[in-house]
Amino acid sequence: MSTPISPDAVDNTDRALYLYRWRRALGWDTTATAARLSVTARTINLWETGAQPMPDARWLLFVLLVQQAAEKQMKMDLEQVRPGGPDVAVVLGPDGTPVDVVSRENYAGHVTDRLIGKGMVASVVTDRETGRERLHNQSFDLADNEGFVHAAEQWAAYRNIIVDAHERWSYHLHREMVQQALRAEMRNPQIGTLKAAIEQAAAERNAVGDDEPVEAHHAAERKLRAAIWALQEAIAQGVED
Repeated sequence: MSTPISPDAVDNTDRALYLYRWRRALGWDTTATAARLSVTARTINLWETGAQPMPDARWLLFVLLVQQAAEKQMKMDLEQVRPGGPDVAVVLGPDGTPVDVVSRENYAGHVTDRLIGKGMVASVVTDRETGRERLHNQSFDLADNEGFVHAAEQWAAYRNIIVDAHERWSYHLHREMVQQALRAEMRNPQIGTLKAAIEQAAAERNAVGDDEPVEAHHAAERKLRAAIWALQEAIAQGVED
């Protein structure tokens, strides 16, 4: 789960992650981002790779620019007839600062529970190092994010309209699977931790060299399988509840 974005709450590793993920959601390349922050494109690359820490002042400026860009999109959506909804929307934390940025293009689904006042959104993000895409889930309080929920509902409705007739069944199946996973994680916050454990175990398994003992390979594989099993059990428990 993410915490409110403030200088003290976000270390350099997370700043690098947010910088890369959010600028892409906004459609900013490194050159455009660098211009907005009055630095060079090389500096952006150094920050995103973690080779150089991102200063507090630049981090705060980046967060402010992200929020302004999203607010501009929301305002345009209210002033104009935009059937597809805004291009981007920001998920806000309790203190009003961004905890995530989701675009119409990378939005993958969302769920809300008015009874507990919570929601969760899934978006497609790209790993900077591997280039692989994966789903990222972000929880939020409904009281702070009525605007975001409105945008997400517009995105969902629009996709439901434009999806090709031949793909409609698979689209609805995928959407239901994403929503089911989101509901399970919203009911059981431990699922996020279990997913992180799988990623860590997979990284450790891949790091085992070919010249290392067979026992090392087996131990890494057992750890990964145990992590996957723990996640499956947690999800199954959430579905049963």
